[in-house]
Amino acid sequence: MNHLQTGALQVFYPIFREEFGIGYVGIGFIATVSQLVSSALQVIYGFLARFVGRGVLLGIGNIVIAVGTFGLGLSMSYSTLLVWVAARSVGASAQHPVGAATLASYYTTNRARVLGLHQSTGNIGGWLAPILAAFLLLFLGWRQIFWIITIPSLFMGLAYFGFREMMVPAANSQSPVKHGRGRASVGLADYGIVLKNRNILFLTLAMLAGAAGRGTNVLSTYLNTYLVDTYQMDVSRAGLFLAAMTFGGIVGPIGVGWLADRISHKLITQLTLLAAAIFNFTVVFYPEANWFLVGHLVIAGIFMWARGPLIETLFTTATDKATLDTLLSIYYAVAFISAPLWTLLTGFVIDRFGPTPAFAIMSTSYLLGMVFLAFVKFQPKRPTADSR
Repeated sequence: MNHLQTGALQVFYPIFREEFGIGYVGIGFIATVSQLVSSALQVIYGFLARFVGRGVLLGIGNIVIAVGTFGLGLSMSYSTLLVWVAARSVGASAQHPVGAATLASYYTTNRARVLGLHQSTGNIGGWLAPILAAFLLLFLGWRQIFWIITIPSLFMGLAYFGFREMMVPAANSQSPVKHGRGRASVGLADYGIVLKNRNILFLTLAMLAGAAGRGTNVLSTYLNTYLVDTYQMDVSRAGLFLAAMTFGGIVGPIGVGWLADRISHKLITQLTLLAAAIFNFTVVFYPEANWFLVGHLVIAGIFMWARGPLIETLFTTATDKATLDTLLSIYYAVAFISAPLWTLLTGFVIDRFGPTPAFAIMSTSYLLGMVFLAFVKFQPKRPTADSR
C-alpha cells in the first residue's frame, strides 16, 4: 500500500507541473520533502521500538499515511501539496526500519532473499500504481484517485493493531532494564557502537555515494516527465513505461538476493551496482519509445531495486553488537538523508543542461558506491545446517 501510493504520486508529476506551474526542480522538491521528513524520523522509529511494540508503530504509521494521502487530494496550491506530502511521510517512515527489522528478526540466514522479498513486495504496489493510475485517469481526476487509494492504507493500519501480538518485539524491549531512562541509555549505547564500526562507515559512504540508486531511485522520479517531454506521449502511456521498470523491481531483489545468499553478498552487490550504472545511463540513447526501451527499463529496474536490500543485508551483518532496529534505522536514515540531495541535483542538471548529463551523474553514483564497498571487510563464517 505504501509503494502503491508513492508510485501513483510519481505518475501525476507531469500533471502537477501544469497545474501548479513547476519545473523539474519543483518535481524534485516534492520527492525531496518526502525523503527529508522520512529521514528525520527513521532513527526515531528505530529508537521507539524499544518502548512501543512494532505492530503498534506500524499500525499508527499506516493510519497517518491514509490521512496524508487523503490530504493530497485536497491540495489547491503547490505549498499545500508539499505540506501533505510531508504529513504522509511521517507515517510512511515507520515501515522501512521497523518492518525490515521485524523480518530480519525472524530470519538469521537467507536475509538477502527475505529482505529482497520485502522490497519486491513493495514494488508490486509500485508496479500496479502507474497501471492503476493510468486506467483511473480515463474516468477520474487525480484528486479522486488519491481519495480512493486512501482506503486500503486505513484498513492496513487497523490490521497491524489486530496482529500486533504476533510480531517479534525489538530485542531491547525485552531488556531486564525496565525503567525508561535506563532503556534509553542502552539504546543510545547501541547507536554509539554502530557509528564506530569500520564496516558501517564504508557501507554508509557507499549508500551516500550511490543514493541515486536507493530503492525508489531518482530515475523513477523523473522518468514519467522525461518520457512525456522526449517522446511527446501522454501521461497514461508514460505510466505504463514506469510500470515496466517497476516490474523489474519486483523480480530483481528476490532473484539477485537469492544469488547473493549463495555466492557473496558483497561481490553481487558490486556487480549489481555496475549493471545498474550501465542500464541507467543508456536509457537516453533510444530514438523512440518502443518495445526495446520497455525491455531496457525492465532490466534497469532489476538491478536498481536489487541494490537497496543487498546493502541492507550487509548492514545487518556488519556488527553483532547492536540490535537490528538500531542498524536498520541508521541504514534508512542515511538512505533518506542522501537521496534528496541526488534528486535535487539531478532535477537542476536536467533543467539547465538536459537529461544526458543528469543520467551520467546518476550512473557515476553507482560506480562510487562500488569503490567504497571494496573497503568493507567481513570475517568468513563457517556454514551452518540452517543456511542451506
